[in-house]
Amino acid sequence: MTDTKFHVYEGLATFADGYESRNIKVRDEEASWCGGTVADALAFARHGDMSHVAEAERLLEKLDTEIDSNSVKPMWTPSVVGNFPLVPAYLAGTPEAMLARTDVPDARGEIEIWANTTVSGSCSTAGMVRRGVVTLAFAMALSRVRNVRIVVYSTLDGSNVAVRLACPLDISESCAVFCQPSVTRQLFYRHAEPDGSRGKWASWAEVMNRRGGNGAAVERKALMDYAGMPADAVRLGTEKLGSYASVSDDELVEILNRKLREVAGKEGGEN
Repeated sequence: MTDTKFHVYEGLATFADGYESRNIKVRDEEASWCGGTVADALAFARHGDMSHVAEAERLLEKLDTEIDSNSVKPMWTPSVVGNFPLVPAYLAGTPEAMLARTDVPDARGEIEIWANTTVSGSCSTAGMVRRGVVTLAFAMALSRVRNVRIVVYSTLDGSNVAVRLACPLDISESCAVFCQPSVTRQLFYRHAEPDGSRGKWASWAEVMNRRGGNGAAVERKALMDYAGMPADAVRLGTEKLGSYASVSDDELVEILNRKLREVAGKEGGEN
């Protein structure tokens, strides 16, 4: 049975502080495989990263942003520049004295997306970046029609940590966690070492699967029991977020549009 102790952090910078407080041994001899040193990973976690945002935006331009006609509502909202005067605001001397037509995200409220960053040890850092760009574009597209809370976690080597990213979506924070392999391999993978649980989480899930259980269902239950994942959260597991290293852009657009339509109108659950 895996160690059930699970750590949930609010924000990537807080996670970086928590990681350092655990006095984990630095093994920068693996920096090439990790995509950077521990210091690199901590800097990305604390300060964010924008280096791959342009790639995600290029992919985003090809996506179907009209995901669900019922998920975005046009409303007249106060604005500094708009179509019509808002007389009471003008008389009160407030700067937002005009009414502008604005698309307001789905009123159903915040949806939690739990994304597993784990990849195979044979996956190159370039493959991880490719997957990260795809995941970032997916998050950016979905945030246009829903209020999205992304929680990032890992299931390799007993990793026992989840990080709740900012809501509304912080592009710099999201780019750092998805597109910088060192954050996953240096920080997420090794966080469990002081708890003595390296290797146990993955082995436990694999044993359950060999007994005929559903690996995705086992992971979902563990996250609900030990990490506080809501029952209506959408989980993007490793089987849903492949490396995409050999997938063409056209195929990616098709995959992402299908996922967006599934999730945009979804109240939550297995995905």
